[in-house]
Order: sequence, then C-alpha cells, then structure tokens
Amino acid sequence: MNRLLLGAKAHLQPYSMLRKRKTTVNHMFASALAEVEAFSSKAVQDQLISLGQSPDDPRCVYCGREATTWDHLFPTVRAGEYSGYGHTEANLVPSCSACNSAKGGKHWRVYVEQNCADSEAILGRLLPIAQKVEARVESAEDVRARDPVAYSDYLEIRAKILALMEQADALANRLRR
Repeated sequence: MNRLLLGAKAHLQPYSMLRKRKTTVNHMFASALAEVEAFSSKAVQDQLISLGQSPDDPRCVYCGREATTWDHLFPTVRAGEYSGYGHTEANLVPSCSACNSAKGGKHWRVYVEQNCADSEAILGRLLPIAQKVEARVESAEDVRARDPVAYSDYLEIRAKILALMEQADALANRLRR
C-alpha cells in the first residue's frame, strides 16, 4: 500500500486523544523539568564551530544537508519520563527535519551507526560533545530529591491529565455513535 493510501487509512478511523497525544503530554511534562540554558548567540556559534561547521551555513550533523532545526543529541524524554538531559547548547546539534524525525528518541550513537554514511567521522565529531553533555546529566531521582512532595504532586497532575484524556475518549466514542 502506498504512503498516500496509508495516510488516508490513518485519517479514516476514530481519533483517540490518549493514543495520539499521550506521548505529547509525557514529553511536555518531562521537558518542563529539564535544565534550560539562557540563549546565547555566542554559545550557539561556538557549538557549531566545535562541530567543524560555519555558523553562517549550519549543516545536519547526521547527513550534511542544510540544517533546518535543532536535535537534542540526548532526548529530554526516555520511556515517557524525564531523561535527565536538558535544553542546553551542548545537547543541541543542527539537523535537517528528516534526520531529526528519523532519529526520534534513539540514542545518537545508535542512529549514527545505523543511518549515516560516514559514521566514523560523525562519531568522532559528536563524541566530545556527547561527553560534555553526559558530564552534566541529572537523574529523575535528582529532581525528585530536591522536593519529593512537589515531584509527587507534579506526576499526579500528569496522571490526572492522562486520565481525563481517557475519559474524554470514552465520551467521544459514545457521542460518535
């Protein structure tokens, strides 16, 4: 079946908020916990230079095409939970949309080894960046330890939102009939 037919098939079935957007909610909650660095044009330019790139012509670190977005080298979400990796200059690498989408939540090394033509050279460029990011990672336990009550309340709110989405799906199914 071609892609266009598969696209039509996806649209011609009942929509489930929970099935389609649970990942979005988990990502939203995990990302909100992630460390954030204030934007610095110099830091972003330095990141590009450390990758052997020109700040005036950023290229996808995975395929070399024009970069149209930024990829988190280490995803901020793993298995629906905060991964400990943040929104930092070191964790952001230029990417094209196709590679960013294809990489998704995969480990950067696995993605490079399985999908990139010049994987050894790419690994060589990304490894120092990855080591810098890994030196700063914090665990979900670290976040929880700062304020266990607030962390528990935070997860409870997420659970309530997901439960409400499930209830809304049930009502939509009832109303659709």
